[in-house]
Amino acid sequence: MNPQNTTPPVPAVATCPEAPALNLRAEDVILPALFYIAAAVLVSAVLRRLGLHVDPDVATPPDPRDDALRQTWTVAAGNLAQVAGLAGCLLVASRRAAAGAAGWFLARMSLKRAAAFILGGFAVAMLTSYPAYWATQVLIHLAQPDYKVESHRVVELLRGGILPSVAVLTLWLGAVIVAPLCEEAFFRGIVQPALANWTSRGVAIAASAVIFGAAHPQLHAIPPLIVLGVVLGVLYERTRSVLIPAAVHALFNLATMLAVALGWT
Repeated sequence: MNPQNTTPPVPAVATCPEAPALNLRAEDVILPALFYIAAAVLVSAVLRRLGLHVDPDVATPPDPRDDALRQTWTVAAGNLAQVAGLAGCLLVASRRAAAGAAGWFLARMSLKRAAAFILGGFAVAMLTSYPAYWATQVLIHLAQPDYKVESHRVVELLRGGILPSVAVLTLWLGAVIVAPLCEEAFFRGIVQPALANWTSRGVAIAASAVIFGAAHPQLHAIPPLIVLGVVLGVLYERTRSVLIPAAVHALFNLATMLAVALGWT
């Protein structure tokens, strides 16, 4: 009788966590966008019905506080639309991700390792995005000296200093929690994996970053946001978790909001 093979198994080599399988179809990428658009149209109609909608064709209300409140309602409506888009992302993940929506979102690593990715990613994001922003400003003014750089609507509202506390809290929550979570769920959690199924991972990171930057209305902010998108895309690729880039995105927005609140910008 031949002796049984008693060779001990070779331990597995530690690698980056594998992504939950996302067998995405074209409609899976479109679905969250449709959720977002439908919610945006619905909420906008409700605000218009209540007289709270900001209409660009109508003269600015004479009361600056009233105008600021209308602008805040518009921002809040956008946040609600983003939450609807997040619901679409979760629906897609629950149907397509092998580990379900929870496995798609959460980091499968120790808390210490997750914190290292978040803090390290935040440092890289700050050290790359802000220089890209300043360089973009310089190039724009060299090419078109009379170009007016417009700040983000939330930044302008906070700088005004005339909003009630509830409105200010709404803007902070939207910028620091809602927007990072919803945007990362879509751009990194859905768009990037879908592109990776059809192209290489590097192309998917770059393309999703470009789409992310182009989705923002301020033209001068697109290049630095593309840089930020690349950093967030690499984080998703390394961790296979929506939570990690969302946390870095949240810290990035928090730093911007604090700079505005402290009068540094």
